[in-house]
Amino acid sequence: MKQIRIAVAVLASVLAACGGGGGDPLAGQAGALQVDSPVPMGTFELSGTEGGDVTRLVLMADGTAHLELLSGTIDSYYKQLDPLLGPGHLYLVDDRDTVLYSADYLYDGKVLQLLPDGDVKWEDLAPAPAWCSVASQCEQQWLPQPACLGAWTCSFSQCQFQCKRRWTGTP
Repeated sequence: MKQIRIAVAVLASVLAACGGGGGDPLAGQAGALQVDSPVPMGTFELSGTEGGDVTRLVLMADGTAHLELLSGTIDSYYKQLDPLLGPGHLYLVDDRDTVLYSADYLYDGKVLQLLPDGDVKWEDLAPAPAWCSVASQCEQQWLPQPACLGAWTCSFSQCQFQCKRRWTGTP
């Protein structure tokens, strides 16, 4: 599987370098995986008191995103371009692939670092309680499910799992 990812990444890099594919440079790149690097998923918030414009970023498995900035909020789709070396690139786009927000990113499995286009300082975002506006967004953040039967709910913009019956391991 890893060899297939490497081959796909190399082919995409060669096509991009040669100007192949034409048209939209983002087309077909959503969710491309960076080799040996985890894919950021879930809710991340500004860590510390210093930072830039980003206060919260939520990336969901269905390709949707929620971004809170000091200047406003963006609810959109996201696409990732992950080269073999160096930072990946994150695009938030609308239904017509118009770029609404763009940043380089680094992710070590814990801290998500963003360098928005035009900025010179990286912003550190740490994992945070899962944000939501509706319960279905909780399922899209790869949250660990407690050992009970139940369902995700969204209460006060945070995901919570409501157990209906605790699992005992016997029917």
